[in-house]
Amino acid sequence: MSGSLLQNKEKINDALKLYSRGGEGKPVTEDWNTIRENFVIAVKTIHELAKTPEDIAALSRKQKKAFIHLFRALDNSLAHLKAFSNYTEDILPKFDFSEEEYEDYAAMYNNVMEELKKEPEESSSEAPVLDDYDLIAYNKLRIDFEYIVELLQGVVESLDQTKDNYNEADFEIKINLIRQMINEFAEAKPKLAELLYQIVDEIAKNPESYIGKDISIIINQMRYEAINKEVDAFAKKWFIDPEAVKYEVFNYQEGHL
Repeated sequence: MSGSLLQNKEKINDALKLYSRGGEGKPVTEDWNTIRENFVIAVKTIHELAKTPEDIAALSRKQKKAFIHLFRALDNSLAHLKAFSNYTEDILPKFDFSEEEYEDYAAMYNNVMEELKKEPEESSSEAPVLDDYDLIAYNKLRIDFEYIVELLQGVVESLDQTKDNYNEADFEIKINLIRQMINEFAEAKPKLAELLYQIVDEIAKNPESYIGKDISIIINQMRYEAINKEVDAFAKKWFIDPEAVKYEVFNYQEGHL
């Protein structure tokens, strides 16, 4: 395992916590029904304050500050809901909500934050609005191939059951979170995503066999095997030297499978 991965282990674990719980740093052990109910309550609460995102503009300063905190709770619960493997976007309309509505509320959240930061507090006793909260469900972590591989490495490092920090429930949640990230990554690079899905499934089925392994090496081997298979098929079909095809592949499409 490379030294850089070891140095980034804490950051990787923090990233997974951020993705799942808004940076609270608490283990995600609640069941689906509990998280779903929390989300339903968050949606109903914010609708009571402002039925639509457009209604927020007419709120008083005090109400806008309340909206900030309510939307953060909604954002946190939605991100948490998405961490479960049985989440699908068609669930949201059942709760009188949608991704589009979330994005509209998020836009208003950003506008209100800017407005409140420009205006001084009305009194010293007025609770300030903290501006160090990142919207988890909106501002997703930057997803790329190398980043997902590092996250997988962080999960593998936590697999040793002889260590005090091993937690089976936490492992399952992390695997589900990474699957969600791969879902997003797959929209841009489906071929690479197939390899990531494969390795995640294998880790989930037989985690003990990956203890002490370097995931980047394993995935790169899988990549090259997939490339060689395609190269051989192409070369055979067109009666071309496989080495010549391979040269073109690695010099023109390196990093794109």
